[in-house]
Amino acid sequence: MDRYAKWKQRELLLILFYAVAFYAYALRISLRLSHDHYLKLRGLAPGWLIPSRRNDVSDAQWRNFRGNLPILSFVFAVFTVIANGSRSLFKLKAKGMAILWLSLSLVYLAYLHGACVIYILSIATANFLLVKVFARKKLFPFMLWAFNLFFLLCNRIYEGYSFSIFGRQFEFLDSFRGTFRWHICFNFVVLRMISFGYDYHWGQLDSHFDQEKHVTRCSLCKLGKTCYVVRQEKGVASDSSCSFTLYLCYLVYAPLYLAGPIISFNAFASQLDVPQNTHSVKDVARYGLRWLFSFLLMELMTQFFYYNAFVISGLWRELSPVEIFIVGYGVLNFMWLKFLLLWRYFRFWSLVNGIETVENMPNCINNCYSLETFWKTWHASFNRWLIRYMYIPLGGSRRKFLNVWVVFTFVAVWHDLEWKLLSWAWLTCLFFMPEMLLKSASNAIKVQSAFGEFLLRELKALSGAVTITCLMMANLAGYVIGPSGLSLFVSSFLSKEGLPVLGGVFFSFYVGTKLMFHIKDLRSGVHSPSFETPCVSTEMKKLLLSLTLFGLTLLILPVNGIMEFDEMEWFTSFNGTKVFKTESDVYSEAKFPMVGLTLIQSAAAKGAVCLDGSLPGYHLHRGFGSGAKNWLVQLEGGGWCDTIRNCVYRKTSRRGSSKYMEKNMPFTGILSDKAAENPDFYNWNRVKVRYCDGGSFSGDSENKAAKLQFRGKRIWLAAMEDLMAKGMRQAKQALLSGCSAGGLAAILRCDDFGDMFSPSTRVKCLSDAGFFLDAIDVSGGRSLRRLYAGVVKLQNLETKLSKDCLNRLNPTSCFFPQNLINQIKTPLFILNAAYDSWQIQESLAPKSADPSGSWHDCRLDYTKCNATQIQFLQGFRTRMVNLIKGFAKPSKNGVFLNSCFAHCQTERHDTWYSQNSPAVNKKGIAVAVGDWYFERGGAKLIDCAYPCDKTCHNLVFRG
Repeated sequence: MDRYAKWKQRELLLILFYAVAFYAYALRISLRLSHDHYLKLRGLAPGWLIPSRRNDVSDAQWRNFRGNLPILSFVFAVFTVIANGSRSLFKLKAKGMAILWLSLSLVYLAYLHGACVIYILSIATANFLLVKVFARKKLFPFMLWAFNLFFLLCNRIYEGYSFSIFGRQFEFLDSFRGTFRWHICFNFVVLRMISFGYDYHWGQLDSHFDQEKHVTRCSLCKLGKTCYVVRQEKGVASDSSCSFTLYLCYLVYAPLYLAGPIISFNAFASQLDVPQNTHSVKDVARYGLRWLFSFLLMELMTQFFYYNAFVISGLWRELSPVEIFIVGYGVLNFMWLKFLLLWRYFRFWSLVNGIETVENMPNCINNCYSLETFWKTWHASFNRWLIRYMYIPLGGSRRKFLNVWVVFTFVAVWHDLEWKLLSWAWLTCLFFMPEMLLKSASNAIKVQSAFGEFLLRELKALSGAVTITCLMMANLAGYVIGPSGLSLFVSSFLSKEGLPVLGGVFFSFYVGTKLMFHIKDLRSGVHSPSFETPCVSTEMKKLLLSLTLFGLTLLILPVNGIMEFDEMEWFTSFNGTKVFKTESDVYSEAKFPMVGLTLIQSAAAKGAVCLDGSLPGYHLHRGFGSGAKNWLVQLEGGGWCDTIRNCVYRKTSRRGSSKYMEKNMPFTGILSDKAAENPDFYNWNRVKVRYCDGGSFSGDSENKAAKLQFRGKRIWLAAMEDLMAKGMRQAKQALLSGCSAGGLAAILRCDDFGDMFSPSTRVKCLSDAGFFLDAIDVSGGRSLRRLYAGVVKLQNLETKLSKDCLNRLNPTSCFFPQNLINQIKTPLFILNAAYDSWQIQESLAPKSADPSGSWHDCRLDYTKCNATQIQFLQGFRTRMVNLIKGFAKPSKNGVFLNSCFAHCQTERHDTWYSQNSPAVNKKGIAVAVGDWYFERGGAKLIDCAYPCDKTCHNLVFRG
């Protein structure tokens, strides 16, 4: 064995040399990618640590936590002073502390969830009664699980329930739903309710916990301290100790409410009575200081490496195989550090208040080469909860192969009702099967020689590399690039350029697995290299080895699905195609003001309601300075519904009901309040009218049988009357704009808008991506005409459209802008992409017109179009140019027609006004619109045909 031990010393030195070279190369590539592409990346904001560099805040969860960190810290500091001061002053025990923390936590919940606290307390009360009444029954575990799973599913299906379902007299409460969706946080409450139920149930039975035996094996208990296991297993869940107040306090305990870590009821209740003594004040202070250093590390990382922004922006598709590997790998390490910071932050405040929880992130993400090991060290508190309350009651290791499927399926459902999560769960189970079999086989092998140990170690390393590679593929498909992106990902690695990279990646996984073996040996002292020196402490060794592992596992960050990995925001078109969000984009949320939703209270009396009968609304950001008497009104877009079925579905979303609308919306692009990003309209009164009628603000009818209200025209009038009363009547200048379906509405309502003002007011209209053509699709049919015909008939638009047009054409034709724009009296600006991405997908090459799927790749990604398909799209552009030429002749009108594959270009900062905004004849969109509105110069810009324009921000879609 001495000879083998020496070889392992040399092997470790070789591995460390490889790791240093690997990371030097990865960091160099990462810095170059961030430097070369930062202008095209979304989600970057000005940095504070290094002001000259931008900061990657594209991850919505991290951005929100980071932005609210000061107020969260202030609130928890106040709560801590009150709680610890009261405990010390009044000698409070469990009962008194439960009342105190329940009071503080309810204040916290009232801010987060508003009136929805009623739902939380109601369901919690029902669960408490169920436990108290049925805990001694044989079928109690089944009843407990059935009750909690029922509400877990219903909360998600009904999106937290509208108060209006209990009667119109309660509908006003929907305006007070707080700042955070309660049913998302309630997932953690469900875990706590189940924990309380089981702990109380087991408290009625004889305990099988041998504390004396445990003390002999527990290093903490030997020191006279009380470890977490003793607190959990000793049991306090009896009738005398389980009061309703203590139970509620456990469910909503403020420091752990939002994200955990998860703690059992027994452990919580025992520490509420006697605070934890495992960690001294010095230990807790050191823990907080380490968190601060980790936070600074995150800030440095996100200011130098824009990994997550590459994923959010979709630019990974443009990279080489080795660059894709490095970016994906960096994203996973970013996510690991993000969750470490989130969980340790809340655990710190819990420790300060005397409640110890399990450390969620005890290991570096890269120090793990098996799924089972990862599960024990990633969100460890959830893992312990699953083992205690699910895995063991189901039979534990005796039914391991079956229990794994049940546990992972629950984990997927617990997160959300999505097929991709179930797919992730079942793929993970498939990977678990061979791992468990191989582990059993390897444990049965008795090594008799050094060569035998060497051979077994090599086989385990290869097995670990295979496991990591398989999990990398599954999780990239499920959480990063999607199933459709997986084919591109795989093809890039199977190409001539990609095969060497694939080999290098697999070798890196193999080397990394070997390094994990050495870490394990160093910790256990088995055949470890003897290069110990007084100046290298154990902690320093761990830090060094963790750092050298920074590049190893593309696998596992989303393996447990604790938070949805793909934080990318989307909007979905009718056929379910997903595209990078063009409204309220993540860059804007990081920099621009969040503007609150105003519901139009007078609308109900006028019958001006959304599809479901709820009140319509708008977001208003007041102007200032020279723009205080100027108004910009933007009509929101979002497609149409052309059948009863589609409209019934739509009314359960923000496109058909104000109940589901965001309470706050970032104002970006043309709505920005910064002169450097919106030079002509930044200080105007800026309004975004929400779209919830499904007919471009034009309908006025209803379908009583389906309980659908088609009142778009009334919503338009109610919103305008409300804004007129708020000062728009005295406007000196006014501009009506809109995007997509809102762009069509801006055309339909343009003259109505102009007629509202006095002749002295400068009034104009802007249609962005609203010039929808009555085009022939790839099958020779007219898909968009069929859709519009459904909208016109369903919403009874036959008599609501332009009379001039109706005298010449049928109602469906009069819903197409090409038949309206030449009759509009008010000055109008048409902004459109000549290869409008939405029209390509829904009008030219929808799935219904392409049953063979020959257009599938082209409709999602313009770079995959063949020559014949490009020729077809050129014909579409030619028709658009010809239709707009006559409109462009009058001096009052303006045109900006760029040859891009895009949709909605006024709402995004990067396309509206930035250093690299799309341009025609070197004039950007914002400049062209401003020149036209203020009559500073010509604004009739029509681009040359694709692919001449190099300034485009083209969209690539995900299927």
